[in-house]
Amino acid sequence: MSIEGVVIAAIHGRAPLLFSYEGDELPERLGHPHALFLTPEGRAEVDVYQVSGFTRTATLPAWRTFRLDRIVTAERLETTFEPAPGWDPLGEKYSGGIVAMV
Repeated sequence: MSIEGVVIAAIHGRAPLLFSYEGDELPERLGHPHALFLTPEGRAEVDVYQVSGFTRTATLPAWRTFRLDRIVTAERLETTFEPAPGWDPLGEKYSGGIVAMV
């Protein structure tokens, strides 16, 4: 299954996502993916409530947005999550289009 397929399945199943990201020397991150969306420029990005794992820029847990094309590995875990604090499905950032949303 493609990275995009794994991300979409995790979003639809409200399943945590274990993933690595380009440029991070591939340490893993664990997060709750809430939306796969398109930016106004047409780039696919994923809104994730990151709960643990590698980060350079945030104190966890925290909302993070990742470019889909920079996710190197992704694994959907078998547990589930509830929407995270601050989840805004009507956010302006989604104006480019939604591919998948919890």
